[in-house]
Amino acid sequence: MIIYAPHEYPSPQHYHQLDYTFDEPLSISVRYHSIDNGNDIFEHVDQITDPILRYHDDGALLLDVWNNDEDRDWVASTIFFIDGNHLALREARTFGRWRDRGLVHLMTIVAQTLTGWTMQTSGHRWVDVW
Repeated sequence: MIIYAPHEYPSPQHYHQLDYTFDEPLSISVRYHSIDNGNDIFEHVDQITDPILRYHDDGALLLDVWNNDEDRDWVASTIFFIDGNHLALREARTFGRWRDRGLVHLMTIVAQTLTGWTMQTSGHRWVDVW
């Protein structure tokens, strides 16, 4: 599976407002990338639903945080690989003034919630956060 930069995937269809303590509102989107018979499959995940990825054991989970202005600027992103019962953080990005605000950890919680908290999580010590 080739993992692309998050902006190279189809634009998210679902944005969920975050209850966060910043002056401006933020939202989060989730996309799931898997392979079926050699074809790339992209699912747009509404994270309000039941943990729909609980029984998925391979693929990539892309979570992005956006500010809620008219242009919906991209402020943070993570890519998790799902492999068996393992959820591995492979890449994390936070931009500008959004660095060191806990957004990577917040996106990790969302990823764990979507997978039903059934997977071992790793990668936070080694991930390249930029």
